Amino acid sequence: MDLHPEPSAGYPSLGGACKAIERIMAERLAVGIKRADSVTYENEFVRARRTGCELIARGTFNITSTDSTGSRDIGGSLADGLSGAGWVDIPRYTADGPDGSIFGMRSRETVCIIRGSWDGGDDSDSTYVPSPEWEFVAHCAPQEPGDSV
Repeated sequence: MDLHPEPSAGYPSLGGACKAIERIMAERLAVGIKRADSVTYENEFVRARRTGCELIARGTFNITSTDSTGSRDIGGSLADGLSGAGWVDIPRYTADGPDGSIFGMRSRETVCIIRGSWDGGDDSDSTYVPSPEWEFVAHCAPQEPGDSV
């Protein structure tokens, strides 16, 4: 078993990788994507500042009368879309909780950290109705030593 698979996705520039991520986010999340380039952000997993693109998607869960929780696995759909495009998971860049998740994916030369957040509810209050709003923010930058494993 290959513990650190190599991605098949490769891009001639960071801009090309950001464009691919933007397209996959738009397809999988079915909302408009706000993109900014040359954004500095903190990669908290390696405690380093990076500069790259930032992609922001906002939407609402489709909650029906028969499903009071809505489908909260949109991050899984996004990760599946990236995997299908040849990106690989960075296991140490993954965390999940009731109010969101974070995961890292990499192409041959780019690393993206994608954070999803939403209202996970209040277990202590059975009358609390969580907001259906969610947000996914992707930060992508050139891969550096230590990013891939």
